[in-house]
Amino acid sequence: MDEFLEIRLSQKSAPTYVYIYDHKGYGSLTEAVGGGDFFYGVCHADELQLLYPIGSVLYPTGVPSERDILMRDSFIDMWVNFATYGNPTPSGSKLPKWNETKGYPWNYATIGSTDNDKWFILKNEENYVRDRFNFWKSLKPHLHNKETINRDEL
Repeated sequence: MDEFLEIRLSQKSAPTYVYIYDHKGYGSLTEAVGGGDFFYGVCHADELQLLYPIGSVLYPTGVPSERDILMRDSFIDMWVNFATYGNPTPSGSKLPKWNETKGYPWNYATIGSTDNDKWFILKNEENYVRDRFNFWKSLKPHLHNKETINRDEL
């Protein structure tokens, strides 16, 4: 992701919006694969539960909370806005403004929160897990911009 953003933002591309999904809704896939009462964190594709609630099959007694419904409606608004205007939170939106990612350190939106006492729909942040990005960047192979590919490296 880090290198992709570096290449994408170095070129004159359309506005870019990056997010980390952190809403723990009912029927999280991490509960299905983890088992037990321990919550491992929000799982890859958990946001799809809002649109395609397979959690209701995995957890037939589970009921979406008011926050789940608010997050679903907000998520759908963001995606429709992005498809329509190229911006998930255009002026006039009822949602908090989502800042476009323009350069390093990468800014992004955290969508939702696993902390019930500090829950939110969208919060702008930056510098997400730099230590992890630096570790992965130290490994090969890397993405290359087509203008900077050194054929000897391949």
